Amino acid sequence: MSTPADNPMILVCKKCGEKNRLPCVHCRKCGAKLDFDAAEATLQEAARGRGSAGRTVRSLVLLALVAVLALALWPSGLPRRTTGAPVDAKRAEMKRDLMADALERGFPSAQTFTEAELNAWLAKLPAAQEERGGMAAQLLDTAVEFGENRAQWLVLVKRGPFRISVVFEAKADGAHLVPTGARMGHLPLPGAVGRLYIRSQGRLFRPFAKEGRILGHLESLVIRDGEIELLTRTE
Repeated sequence: MSTPADNPMILVCKKCGEKNRLPCVHCRKCGAKLDFDAAEATLQEAARGRGSAGRTVRSLVLLALVAVLALALWPSGLPRRTTGAPVDAKRAEMKRDLMADALERGFPSAQTFTEAELNAWLAKLPAAQEERGGMAAQLLDTAVEFGENRAQWLVLVKRGPFRISVVFEAKADGAHLVPTGARMGHLPLPGAVGRLYIRSQGRLFRPFAKEGRILGHLESLVIRDGEIELLTRTE
């Protein structure tokens, strides 16, 4: 049963103690006039309580949004990355070109790329891009890391005063590199959310047309600790 403390619409008669529901003017039991000043004070107190609870909820939501934004804008990196010398970059380019040439000729080919080779080649990309101003994305760093059947790709870009990092995660499944999730800054984007975000960032892959063609004609794909092995099929 509701009480006046639970329900401000109920007034207790000061004469007989009967509970009366507003908008009664007189007590339904003894007929005494009800104390509307007390009712008004009760209603105002209840309204203040609801307003305070609403402000608390809004404050918590705002804090949660600020925390999410801070995690997203706090750049992260790869736990472990191996970067080789300029000669390693040349090896990566040579292997890539050999695979692309084999595709053009209609022959299968196989190559194993190490982290050191790929990261030495990727390290050249930021300096090769055109300078952009304003809020246009400017590539600052990119690298890969390979674990046992696990690949991660870091992309760090600058947009105006902000530095935003994204780590894409994938695994090998037969001849396919399957996205498994992503991390924006320190904010994890697991499962379907991460895969949806990866698909939305297709423009990041545009400079890798030759590499994309190779990946699109794979016969098998094997990821081991520190390296990735690719075998292409014929056209």
